[in-house]
Amino acid sequence: MYEAPDRYKRLISARLPGGESAGLTARGADSESSPLRDVQLISRAQLAPFFAAANICAAFMMVANLWGIVAPGLLLPWALGISAINFGAMRLARHQSITCVGRSGRRVPMVLLVGDVALRAGVWLSLPLLVFASLDVGTQVIAASIMAGLGIGALGLVVIPPCATAWMIAFTGGVCGALLLGRSTIPFPHVLSILFTIGVAIFGVLTVARWAFHQLKTNADVSGQSEGASLLLQEYEQRGVGWLWQVDPENRVTYISSRMSALLGRPGGQLIGHSLPSLLGGHAELGRVLLERKAFNALEMELSTAHGTRWISIAGDPIVDTAGRFEGFRGVGSDITEIRQTQERLTHLANVDVLSGLPNRGRVRQLLGEALRGATTGSVPCAIMFLDLDGFKPVNDTFGHPKGDAVLRAVAKRLIDQVGPDGHVGRMGGDEFAIVIPDAQARKQVEHLADRIIASIKEPYMIDQTEIRIGVSVGCAFGPIDGATVDDLILKADLALYQAKDAGRGCARYFSSELQSEQDDRVRLESDLRAAIVSKQFHLVFQPLVNAKSQQLVGFEALIRWNHPQRGFVPPTCSSRWPRKLA
Repeated sequence: MYEAPDRYKRLISARLPGGESAGLTARGADSESSPLRDVQLISRAQLAPFFAAANICAAFMMVANLWGIVAPGLLLPWALGISAINFGAMRLARHQSITCVGRSGRRVPMVLLVGDVALRAGVWLSLPLLVFASLDVGTQVIAASIMAGLGIGALGLVVIPPCATAWMIAFTGGVCGALLLGRSTIPFPHVLSILFTIGVAIFGVLTVARWAFHQLKTNADVSGQSEGASLLLQEYEQRGVGWLWQVDPENRVTYISSRMSALLGRPGGQLIGHSLPSLLGGHAELGRVLLERKAFNALEMELSTAHGTRWISIAGDPIVDTAGRFEGFRGVGSDITEIRQTQERLTHLANVDVLSGLPNRGRVRQLLGEALRGATTGSVPCAIMFLDLDGFKPVNDTFGHPKGDAVLRAVAKRLIDQVGPDGHVGRMGGDEFAIVIPDAQARKQVEHLADRIIASIKEPYMIDQTEIRIGVSVGCAFGPIDGATVDDLILKADLALYQAKDAGRGCARYFSSELQSEQDDRVRLESDLRAAIVSKQFHLVFQPLVNAKSQQLVGFEALIRWNHPQRGFVPPTCSSRWPRKLA
């Protein structure tokens, strides 16, 4: 993976502990990893030179104040000791900011940090308090003022409130102790001035410490959240879930994951600075959403790669700085080729008849709907053919379903061969097939196709050295002439198929208004037939049976006749099959 800019790679190791006070106390869980403690150690190291310099300068000011009054053998070792301690503390702070920060760093207990400050305060105050009572009034005032001023040095410790508190307590106590020792000699106005100085120092340090603590805590909180997001994104890439990308305002790549560069088959360095839409095949939709400078999600596109055709999905969010300026996009992407392939397989299974490999009933309806919409908006009619195999049931009953299935597959192949690219062949179920013809402007060609299909299907089939013969009946309707909806066309084609079956099978019939009238009349007669049973419109007639050789009457055949109240006598040809339907 190519390295992101440093500002995105600085991670603080662990979660921010909850419950810290906004005041000058800290939690006791010193041994636990804390982004706040890490920030405190880093800030302490940055302020250590200022704090050490203040201590050393104040020490030499005290030496100058006491020179000639206190023996040099006492002053110089004290000043050199303060210098050594502060230089050592400064180096230690810098060392701890390197080795004790982050998840792998050793923890620095708070008690050690406070102890370091208390030790330096104690060493510094030791000499002034030791000799304070023996000093003259002027020297006492200057010494107390130096101590009070050094109390303000706690500003160098405000990043660690307990340390600043310890320093202020030590020097406040030291100043108060010095004033107590000189209470009989130091004028009261000077005492008030010194106390005012130390009071201002305490107030200022407390105020700055509270503000600094809030700032550090906020920064640590943001760092912790950034770390969490960064770790999640790293895991997102490492687990192979997806990849990351970023572009500038001109849509030029500024960062891209190695996983994506491998998919594109180019080294990552060659991708930086190139237009992202161009790298992804000039996808127009990607260019459009990038120009809109709005967040987008799940944009799918097809790529031609060295590994073949792949499908990817990308999402992105605009980058806007604090001034509201657009700085580009950053986002994520993933290879969804397997998902697309799975979806295509599921779609195929949902739309294809498993036995024949042809479109199933649902898919035929979709294809007919598409053809009908094209015919409605254009001037070219479409057609739907319904085919019903004649004599197929005996094949199953005689030879078994395996051979019956083989016949159906053979029928499907013959239909595809006859239709070719001019239409879509589908299986409606059982022994029923359908053909959708998007361009049926030449009616004669449709009729010739039906004739070829009938001739082809009735040719014998050799299944496991068994010759099988079947036929087919065809019913056809044209859209939008015969029907403006899919259901209408299917109904009309079914009526035409019914007519073909009624005409003796093995032929094709086409829907017409006369056919619709016949069907309507048939439905009305069927309804009247039910009423005729109740109203006793039937009567019997007897047909004599005569022996052809002897010419002798041998009996009578009873026949039923229907006397319709409006139609009169209904011919037997119209009513002979209805009793079976009503049985």
